[in-house]
Amino acid sequence: MDDAKLLTNYLFEDLLELLQKKGWTDLPLILYGHSFGARIAFSLAKEIEANSELRLEQFCPAAWCAPGTSYHKRYPEHMKVEPEKLTEDADFVKGQLRCFEFLPDLSEKSAEVILRTGRCVAASLKMFRKINWDETEVFDGF
Repeated sequence: MDDAKLLTNYLFEDLLELLQKKGWTDLPLILYGHSFGARIAFSLAKEIEANSELRLEQFCPAAWCAPGTSYHKRYPEHMKVEPEKLTEDADFVKGQLRCFEFLPDLSEKSAEVILRTGRCVAASLKMFRKINWDETEVFDGF
């Protein structure tokens, strides 16, 4: 089983257990995910849809490429950034993060804020590269 499926299975099992304990399995579910969380929520939504015990009412992705649109192709400059180097020198990190247009201007921020931002982006890049979902999937029903 690949990493993406394993992560989805863990999340689904935890969600199902929680809903069963609370007696909420008959309630409609709404999933929201932002950025990489949208991709995780997308996979979880497919798992919920396949399970007859739960009912997914709505799936709300935010700030992620549409299925069938490859993140690698859409943002090739992001793929050139080396996550391991986003934790050391604030000036270097600031330069590397300029290609991430969704980030605020870091020019006036302290070294601490810049390095903290660099660590967050590094973690996201590492997760994205490790969990290589098939971005040609199509999600029907929403």
